Amino acid sequence: MIIVLGPDSTGKTTLAQKLGLPYYHFTKDSTYEDYLKPLCALEMTDAVLDRHIICEYPYYQIMKRKFGFTQKQWHNIILLTLIQNPLFVLCTHKPEQHKYEKDQYMPYDQWDRCLALYKLFLSTHRIRYVEYDYYGPNHGLTERTQVLP
Repeated sequence: MIIVLGPDSTGKTTLAQKLGLPYYHFTKDSTYEDYLKPLCALEMTDAVLDRHIICEYPYYQIMKRKFGFTQKQWHNIILLTLIQNPLFVLCTHKPEQHKYEKDQYMPYDQWDRCLALYKLFLSTHRIRYVEYDYYGPNHGLTERTQVLP
């Protein structure tokens, strides 16, 4: 399982679709059941997930909206995901402001904060991830986090 995360306009969908694996696309409107059914059926083991419930963490704070899941639902989905040993890819390419589409969900001035919240969540919970910037060296893989023992 590969999970592609990141702020708006970082190339998540493009990367996820280019990987050539079974593809699941989640949005801010995805429900608990949308995540639960394929996770329990182990349909996502060899798949790529374009976004994940983890995306709720930075976006509910930045957009000042109600958290979309109960604590129990949140924990269930996170645990069902982590036991499958996924590879998390955090897309980090920041678009230039004039190239940032005006109809994006998140305002451009919140982009840096969003990326920082992703990194905070992943590091706080000791979740390993790879950073990806499609303009970067090494085919975009810029850094692999190290989890302390």
